[in-house]
Amino acid sequence: MPLPLRRAEFRRISARNQLIGRIVDIKVEGIMAQVTLSIGGQQITSVITADAVRELRLEKGQVAAALISPPK
Repeated sequence: MPLPLRRAEFRRISARNQLIGRIVDIKVEGIMAQVTLSIGGQQITSVITADAVRELRLEKGQVAAALISPPK
């Protein structure tokens, strides 16, 4: 999906399910990656695929959002 369309989809997500922060660390090992965001002086780490890091073109210093999925 082209970047403008991905961004449009991203904006449809409720603000209460997003934590916006700055990427402070990315560790890629094999097929998995750890992405750490700094959000209001706290850090949150997410484990995603290495492919997702490449597709999203994530880099240290960028602003990104952690999407939180509520329990079902």
